[in-house]
Amino acid sequence: MLKRLSAFSRLILLDRRGTGLSDRIDTNHLPSLETRMEDVRAVMVAAGSGRAALLGASEGAPMAMLFAATYPERMRALVLYGGYAHFYKWVMPPERLDAFIEMAETAWGTGCHLAAFRAWPG
Repeated sequence: MLKRLSAFSRLILLDRRGTGLSDRIDTNHLPSLETRMEDVRAVMVAAGSGRAALLGASEGAPMAMLFAATYPERMRALVLYGGYAHFYKWVMPPERLDAFIEMAETAWGTGCHLAAFRAWPG
């Protein structure tokens, strides 16, 4: 998907603070949506991007919506993919959420989470 997008546009990728190559963050003080939104604006400024089509995927969807509402003059388009308003209601029931979060903290990136999503009957 990213290769196809970059074939006809300038593609700027941004992972949320604390992931990818960025410095780790204190998990007891996670950045707010507003802070993450300002990170997007800062990257756009640094890259010389005046207006952009913003793709917000998964938990990035609410941040992308907030960015579009706060900075409409910086937007060409807003694309949301796999966003959700109520994770516990649509993705995973509350009785499994705590175990999922604990597993995410210790084993994220190993592939063990795939089974958790396949097991959900939704």
